[in-house]
Amino acid sequence: MNKILFSYLLKEILPTFFTSLFVLTSILLLGKMAPMAELLLTRGLSFGSILQIVVFVLPHLLLFALPMATLLGTLLTYTRMAKDREILAIKASGISFYQLLPPAILVSIAAYLLTLFTAVYAQPWGNYALKTLLFRIMQIRADLGVREGEFSDAFKDIVIYVRNISRENGRLDGVYISDVRRPEAGNAIVAREGWIVPRPERLVLVLYLRDGSIHRVGRDWRSAQTIHFEKYALTLGPQSTGHSEIVEKGKSEMSLGEIRDRLKEAPLASPEYYSLLMELHRKMALPVACIILGLVGAALGAQSRFAGTSFGISIGLTVFLLYYLMLALAKGLGETGVVYPAIGMWVPNIIFALLAVYLIVKTNGERPIWFMEILQRLSERLERSKDTAAISRKGREDE
Repeated sequence: MNKILFSYLLKEILPTFFTSLFVLTSILLLGKMAPMAELLLTRGLSFGSILQIVVFVLPHLLLFALPMATLLGTLLTYTRMAKDREILAIKASGISFYQLLPPAILVSIAAYLLTLFTAVYAQPWGNYALKTLLFRIMQIRADLGVREGEFSDAFKDIVIYVRNISRENGRLDGVYISDVRRPEAGNAIVAREGWIVPRPERLVLVLYLRDGSIHRVGRDWRSAQTIHFEKYALTLGPQSTGHSEIVEKGKSEMSLGEIRDRLKEAPLASPEYYSLLMELHRKMALPVACIILGLVGAALGAQSRFAGTSFGISIGLTVFLLYYLMLALAKGLGETGVVYPAIGMWVPNIIFALLAVYLIVKTNGERPIWFMEILQRLSERLERSKDTAAISRKGREDE
């Protein structure tokens, strides 16, 4: 490929890729950080802690933002070139569409390597560090989830009401707890006083209660039980909070080696085995999607001769949504054992790889793609209707 043309295409793709990556990551980050804003504004969580949370969350977001940014980077670049007739002029000089692909392939491979590093190293580190940080925040400010005179649902499946909280020693007076962690028998706990005590060695919080009673009602509402206690300890740890296990890493916090070791211990054909196997293949499949989606974007962009940027963004979002839905479906089927995980997680990549080959061959042969023709006709009609409406509005204003 001509070095000048290669450099030109690369300079066109890179700014679009980085802009797309920044915008997509920002949107995803805003969605993730919305719950943290409430902690920052009303619960006294420091800005430094919020900043740490952002750093730890980023690897997880990049795992999805990078493939999508690769798709949009190549799609929007080749769409702009096709609309400005640059691709037509290049082909007229004897250069085939195949020769226009190396810059897109180079960017896609770079995105693949970055996504692979994120999936294998950065995401497990970020997830585990985030969970550890959240516990430390709870350890330092154990009252974040329990506030005086309010029903608090900060702990999963547990609602806590405290009449009064002592500022001197943190004693809780007049404690009421609804515990529905066991669906077959819900508990209502009433205690005169209690204390929330961190247990760093177990990375859990323990609510110690004194002078109270436990009221249990059977699921059929036909049986009831009351237990009086002088002292009672209720664990507010990994099982009762909205966060996953910290002491024992969850699958999303494990490295490849740790997942392989856990697979050796897990019973064959068990839900745990399938779940771990899906996570292992997910770490490999998502990075490969960068290369496939990058090629799909280049071919679709070259076919969009009369489309603008907005049309390209719409196509890119639609394509990625289809890929993500297929990935979610394959994940669900694989974890339940309906489809073998080693096959299920790679099905979306296989389908989109075949689509990429089909689009590239069609584009190189300058043959139209039927669904692109339909979408472009709809886009043209929409543009014409907008122009007609603008002309009629201007006519009315002139009158």
